[in-house]
Amino acid sequence: MLGCWIAVATRYSAITGTATPFGSNCQMQPIVSWAPISYASSVAFDSVVLVFTLAKLHGNLATTKSKVGKQIYTDNLVYFLLTAATNITVLSIQALGPSYDMLKPTAVPFSTLMTVTMGTRVFLNLKLFDQRQEKANAGIPLSINSNSSGVNSHSRSLPQADVKGPYDGYNGAYNAANGY
Repeated sequence: MLGCWIAVATRYSAITGTATPFGSNCQMQPIVSWAPISYASSVAFDSVVLVFTLAKLHGNLATTKSKVGKQIYTDNLVYFLLTAATNITVLSIQALGPSYDMLKPTAVPFSTLMTVTMGTRVFLNLKLFDQRQEKANAGIPLSINSNSSGVNSHSRSLPQADVKGPYDGYNGAYNAANGY
């Protein structure tokens, strides 16, 4: 994948155009016809990682039994599905004929934006999950409920968070007998 991107990147070139009163006078030269191969390699990579993620996590159900494992599982699935769909869209646009050369550069920022946005969401979701687990373990309510008399009272019936996963919390050993 990296080799495809490097091969395409070495073919980018620009010339100095006529002077302009505002902005750059840089003019991009036409890109090579095989440039969509870089997006095809990204689609192949994303698809392979998605298939491996599904195979690994569906084969090891102990990982998805914990709340942390389930959070990572769902976030990664969403990330790889949307990234693959985005790269397929950009690949489709980049593979269009020469009559669409004005449209092709507009697809590249979309791909970058979606990849960065989804990666950031995965990280922020895990950070938020960790904060919620700390509050739940400390007995701090996540919300304030109103009882029948109209007086606000804190809800103390929050379930305890399962953050251990498939490993024993004391010595790091896997306990297959009860999944912990």
